[in-house]
Amino acid sequence: MFLVESLQTMWGWLLPFLFVLTVLVFIHELGHYLVARWNGVRVEVFSIGFGPSLFSRMDRHGTVWKFSLIPLGGYVKMYGDANEASTPDAQAFLAMTDEERALTLEGKTPLQRILVSIAGPIANIFLTFFLFSVVYMFQGKPSSLPIVGALRDGGVAAQFGIQPGDEIQSINGHTFPNFSSLQNFVMSRPDTQMEIVVDRAGTLKTYSLVSGAHIISSSKKIGTIGIKPTLIQYSPVLALREALFSIADMTQRLLGLLKSIVVSGKGAQNLGSVLSIAKMSKDSFSEGIFPLLSFMAILSLNLGVINLLPVPMLDGGHIVFYLYEYIFGKPIPEKVLSWLYKAGFALLISVMLFTMWNDLMRFKIVSAVVQIFK
Repeated sequence: MFLVESLQTMWGWLLPFLFVLTVLVFIHELGHYLVARWNGVRVEVFSIGFGPSLFSRMDRHGTVWKFSLIPLGGYVKMYGDANEASTPDAQAFLAMTDEERALTLEGKTPLQRILVSIAGPIANIFLTFFLFSVVYMFQGKPSSLPIVGALRDGGVAAQFGIQPGDEIQSINGHTFPNFSSLQNFVMSRPDTQMEIVVDRAGTLKTYSLVSGAHIISSSKKIGTIGIKPTLIQYSPVLALREALFSIADMTQRLLGLLKSIVVSGKGAQNLGSVLSIAKMSKDSFSEGIFPLLSFMAILSLNLGVINLLPVPMLDGGHIVFYLYEYIFGKPIPEKVLSWLYKAGFALLISVMLFTMWNDLMRFKIVSAVVQIFK
């Protein structure tokens, strides 16, 4: 019985995670693939995942489309690439004929290569735009007003009689210009006595309650009272506009977070690995189609923006290298390029290990393992 329950729990996490990641990776790599083909580059492999191939098929253009064993990303390997990271093979390139070089990415102009590199992140941003537009048309966009749109089952707000439509006037004397500031106030106060004043159809009502506590890690928890914002549905045209506003706002906040982490380290403890993505995939999947699409939109935007950072091994790093070649008329020396790729790889591995450690602590996996060996 325990084994059956464990398998059900595993599949409950794994299937939503694989669905979300596969869609996002496919769209990202499809952007690279389409623009590469449009510029006359031969694509040898289009892979979802890394490692040994689970199943594959070659199309009439000679591209092998495959699913690989390790579902943590994907790649498009082009003719003349030394590896899946699109590192150019300088020796192989020199040994090619002019006709063969014309089919490689390195054989194209710097601007063409920039287009191929930027196409993946742009594809992810377009996916975000599409998903947000659909959600805002059919479900609605969360309102910025501090008004209760819905209540979470089992939340303290529902238990104490707060109702949808109530406008939050104050909590412990603090007023809020928008729902986001209200949310931040509550999240920073777990297990806290609160006096909440609401306006219900012109009548002020006061509720006294203690906020709940959602455990984030062994050393951190956030407050919650179990309310959701009001959702506003938009016409197709206005939904497109609101989707653009959301993308601009979230991009600004993401870049601000990254800047804060780099400059002061503030917020680094909140970074998550694939374990966090798997959990959020499961949670959003269990809440319904629109929460799942909203989560996919946010994750796709994060994938697109982060890939544009000027870090070797990422698309943004390739773009910087090609810009250098375009400006100075010659590529970065091969030895320098090799060291930059190694540094970029080391940085990415370090970030992956750090975020994995965050999640191991967040989900109390480390403490559970310690208990086993005590």
